[in-house]
Order: sequence, then structure tokens, then C-alpha cells
Amino acid sequence: MAKDPRYSTVYKLITSGQLNSLAEMLVIVPKTVLARDLGMHHITLNKLLVHPGKFKLEDIYEIASLVGVENKVMLQLFYNETGEKKAKRKK
Repeated sequence: MAKDPRYSTVYKLITSGQLNSLAEMLVIVPKTVLARDLGMHHITLNKLLVHPGKFKLEDIYEIASLVGVENKVMLQLFYNETGEKKAKRKK
């Protein structure tokens, strides 16, 4: 099966620095298409999108492969989505 052409649009936006989060990617590539290409049920994908930190590295690397970017670029995209929030220290 051929890759969805919208992945090339996502690739261009990521490499140009215009796309910085997973949510922005899902505006271009529908969740159902991504779920099908990852081989998971769309409900499972929806649950993972609510808690992006629960994605397996294997899935993140597969998304990177679909888009055509390096794994570390996709990891950065996920980090932007889940990034550590600096906890304020209580005195």
C-alpha cells in the first residue's frame, strides 16, 4: 500500500520548522489514517493521544518512518507535546 501523500506535507512542514507538535500534525494527517498505518485501532490511538507519554518508542519510530524524518526529530515533536513541566519547589 502506498503512503498517504499528506505525510510528505508533514515532512516539509517539520523540516521548515513550521510544525512543532503532534496536534499540528494531526490537523494534516487524520487520526484514522495514522491509526491504520500504525496497525492499531483508532480508539487505541485516541487514548494514546490523550496521554502522548504512553506511546511506545516503536510507534514513535514508525511515525517518523511514515513522515520520512529522523527518529530524534519525531522524539522532539513528542517531547514538545509532553515536555516536562518545571515543578516549582515548595519552601
